[in-house]
Amino acid sequence: NSIMRTVKYLSFIFLFFISIASQASHFAGFDISITRLTGDTYKVRFTIFKDLNGIATMPTTMAFSTYVNGTNANANVTFNTPRVNIYTMEYDPKDCPPPGSNLTLQVGVFEYTLTSAQALSLNNPAGYYFSAGDCCRNDGATNVLNSSSLGMTFTMDFPRLSAGSATRYNSTPRYARAPLAFYCVGKPYTIDWGCSDPDGDSLVFSLIPPSDGGSTTKPFGVASYAPGYNINYNIFRWGTRFNNQP
Repeated sequence: NSIMRTVKYLSFIFLFFISIASQASHFAGFDISITRLTGDTYKVRFTIFKDLNGIATMPTTMAFSTYVNGTNANANVTFNTPRVNIYTMEYDPKDCPPPGSNLTLQVGVFEYTLTSAQALSLNNPAGYYFSAGDCCRNDGATNVLNSSSLGMTFTMDFPRLSAGSATRYNSTPRYARAPLAFYCVGKPYTIDWGCSDPDGDSLVFSLIPPSDGGSTTKPFGVASYAPGYNINYNIFRWGTRFNNQP
């Protein structure tokens, strides 16, 4: 179909908000996707990243609710995504993090199969979003205030899945590459996000502010930037180019 998707940076490009110079101990970021299986069933896949040696433990399940875009009406589709895998992601020391930084992330993978009854009930033309929340973000972030007490809202927008809709049987975009977690100050990077859409839809990328985890309905609370930082002036200076999928 010709539906255009929007991929929100916050769902994956999370490590731009951590401190490069401190050892962190909490959640670093997340990714969510929804993939059609057979008929009207869909797999919801939620991936969360955290520092391996941090004080926060990896959850064994995560509870999501579903809301209507625009009105925040509860769609009465709630589900728990049990953890189906947990592993570590190690980074090459040549990425030159500062002394004492943790070069390893812990990755938790959670999955849930959305039933046909649940999917077919999602018939509002405004579309929907899943959301859940937990605490906290990485310690010692330079660009936001009180990062160790800031939560994170895990969320994803998606269109209606009901019978007769043009977006029935749709799958969301997905990232094919693991995130780069460590960067050298002053070193230029060229990053291929490896993002594609299984339906061949166009992809549009944008930056959004980091949430504070205080609400699971829109508008989500936003983290307070430290003096001198904002959505356009962050740890990195951006030089960005994207190619849309046909």
